[in-house]
Amino acid sequence: MKKKNNMEYLLKVSAVSIIFYLCYKVFLQRDTFFEHNRWFLLLGLITSFLIPLFVIPIYIEYTPIDLSEYTMRPLTNGMQPVEKPFNILDYLPILYGIGVLFFTANFIIQLASLSTVIFKNKRKKQERYTIVQTTNKMSPFSFFNWIVYNPEKFNKTELEQIITHEKVHARQYHSIDVLLTQLSCVVLWFNPFIWLYNKSIKQNLEFIADYKAQQKFNSKKSYQTTLLKTSMPSHQMALTNNFYTSLIKKRIVMLQKSKSKKINQLKYLLILPVLGWFLMSFNTQEIKIKKENIQEISPNQKRPFTLTIFNTITDSEIKSTISLAKTKGVTLKIKNLKRNADYQIIKISAEFKNSKGQSGSYHIDGLEPINSFYYMENNGVSGFFTESKTPFKIRNSVSNATVIGYGNENNKSLDTTENVKKPIYIINGEDATEEEFHILNPDEISSISVLKKEYAILSYGDKGENGIIKVITKQAKNPFEITIITKEGDTIIDKKPPLMVINGKISSIREFDNLNRNNLERYFFLRKEFAIKKYGLKGKNGAIEVTTKKKK
Repeated sequence: MKKKNNMEYLLKVSAVSIIFYLCYKVFLQRDTFFEHNRWFLLLGLITSFLIPLFVIPIYIEYTPIDLSEYTMRPLTNGMQPVEKPFNILDYLPILYGIGVLFFTANFIIQLASLSTVIFKNKRKKQERYTIVQTTNKMSPFSFFNWIVYNPEKFNKTELEQIITHEKVHARQYHSIDVLLTQLSCVVLWFNPFIWLYNKSIKQNLEFIADYKAQQKFNSKKSYQTTLLKTSMPSHQMALTNNFYTSLIKKRIVMLQKSKSKKINQLKYLLILPVLGWFLMSFNTQEIKIKKENIQEISPNQKRPFTLTIFNTITDSEIKSTISLAKTKGVTLKIKNLKRNADYQIIKISAEFKNSKGQSGSYHIDGLEPINSFYYMENNGVSGFFTESKTPFKIRNSVSNATVIGYGNENNKSLDTTENVKKPIYIINGEDATEEEFHILNPDEISSISVLKKEYAILSYGDKGENGIIKVITKQAKNPFEITIITKEGDTIIDKKPPLMVINGKISSIREFDNLNRNNLERYFFLRKEFAIKKYGLKGKNGAIEVTTKKKK
């Protein structure tokens, strides 16, 4: 992921540098604002590396989806590892690194060659400048305060013009611009526009030096003749400001050009909307924030009173909760408490009775830690609720969770599903009424599973329109009925039993049914294609792999 982010950053830097380069070529290059163009190009180069670092956050509210009503098992646990296919994009960072090493080496060689020319030839100090006279056949150039030339190739007037030109480069520190662009070419070597950007910066620096130098001489023609005289093939240093460049003609044209109107400087502002578009299009990041469900409470309305039970609540905290409930006129009882090895609650029964005559109970018994539930009084309604605000907590039947929640006030049901469409109840495979469901003894229930609309229709047709609540009692013939609903809508039930594999050994449904549920450690479902791949045609209906706890 880090490599991907680094490559993405470099691509964004390249994109911004292209924007600045195109704006310069289209709108600014033909104007005589050479000094302004210098800073535009230089700041453009620096900005190209900075802009991708700024990310505009876009905050998006979302409502969390409550999945606590189900216990889902990942379907990939039983899959064989898949060999990662060849992807040339995985090798781009290596290719990029090779390019950086190559151009870095080239940069170092150029610095070494430059040092050799400067320090192995005759030098003399002239004010703040160091004049280096060489016998090599090369065009005059400057690097910071060093000015290098071959005195045998030019007369006195020509040398004066050349040195004046190079002093402009030295005085305005044009070598910094050259070094920055050269380093940018090393980092962004893969971007062809960065090399053009480099060329434009060097060319504009020559325009600046030509313009300043020509103002000091009475004869413009004489200065331009000197330019032409230096336009001969010769060795040049890439890191220097050369008096000669291959675009002598363009330099002479710019010297002849009339000064541009000041109003044309407004064209520099054209870059701003383009950069703004880039930021909003490529430098945004969505940040999701949880949407709070804020309920307005009228002056005459009391705030809800809640007592929450977490799966890690300690015995002393339970006593404190019971005592707090008593101060509110609520008799709260917690019993049948059972914890796992990590001291998390996996079984609990809770009962309440308040001063209004309301009462209710909540019971859950499973293999996994319970999800939090709470007692709440709000607008005359009291009861046990889960985080999903439903009157009972329901899990997938494979986890063997049993949950019942109900209450009454003057013999009126407090079921919060009273004003919504009722689901279909199925007890031990047969249709049942809601009343039959509520009168069941919680201790006689083996499991409860809920199928939401889309999954209920897949399994039971149109009668599953409002969802299905399936109950298996301990007296049922198959108290450990397998019902797995996957995200894709696949339903595995006993009509087409999958291949049962217990501790790596193919077993029968009967052996699976006879397992002690408390001894189950883990189980997961393999889809048909993966089961066949692993077990052959025996896995044509999928497979359920079960691992039991090791005996101590």
